[in-house]
Amino acid sequence: MRARVLVIDDMELWRKILEAVLEEDYIVDTAASLEEALDLLRSAGPYQVIITDIALSGEETNTDGIEILKAAHRLSPTTQTIAISSRAADVNEEEFKKDYNALVYLKRNYLSDDMDGFIDWVARAVTLSREAERKNKAVP
Repeated sequence: MRARVLVIDDMELWRKILEAVLEEDYIVDTAASLEEALDLLRSAGPYQVIITDIALSGEETNTDGIEILKAAHRLSPTTQTIAISSRAADVNEEEFKKDYNALVYLKRNYLSDDMDGFIDWVARAVTLSREAERKNKAVP
């Protein structure tokens, strides 16, 4: 059975690019906002992987993607998350991953520079999610 992936980004171009790259191997849903993503998480979830932009608007202080990371793990603990950001601000990536339970924190330019590397991260996330699902089923 093909894994389910949710791509969340306020930039339509990036949603379409990621959907096109992933749809050959995965069932891909997309959302442009926190509200759309939460609706999908509640109605269409669970997903094996959620890929979210951290800032889901042009607003400088927007961090709606963090709310998605929190909701994803609350609603489906086996879901793996990948965070993406184009903000120039330095982020301690290890702390971010730990604080928000993200598998990886990627800068937007990484997607432009190494799409194959990004696809590898998604495949790794699917594997980890499926392993977690099997463990959850095995525990009485």
